[in-house]
Amino acid sequence: MPLSNRPVKCAACRQPINDVISAFVSAGQCVHKLCPGPNRLLAAKRRHRHEPIKRATVFERDGWKCGICRKKIDKRLQHPHPMSAVVDHVVPIKLGGPNTYVNVQAAHWKCNATKSWTGHGDQLALIG
Repeated sequence: MPLSNRPVKCAACRQPINDVISAFVSAGQCVHKLCPGPNRLLAAKRRHRHEPIKRATVFERDGWKCGICRKKIDKRLQHPHPMSAVVDHVVPIKLGGPNTYVNVQAAHWKCNATKSWTGHGDQLALIG
């Protein structure tokens, strides 16, 4: 079977990802209700706390202001717009940060992507 015709499976729960939900798939993750997700699995493996994070709660708490550039986030913009709202982990889970409300902030997609590509910026220096 050609590689392009093989069913894609969720990296976390190993369930097949179908075309209906493919619009919500990012980097092999799925939106199955029972899927623990890669962040939760990684947190459990490293014995870190994991809270279910509601995006709207984070955005309202932060006043729709980017925690990285400190500029306002336009609520009307949606992904894939570079200035759309995303939830950013201040200390990335990969580096031992917990998936909790204390460790997340509202951010522009572009700011978060730039932070990820540049080694997480100055924010980690503030923690240590």
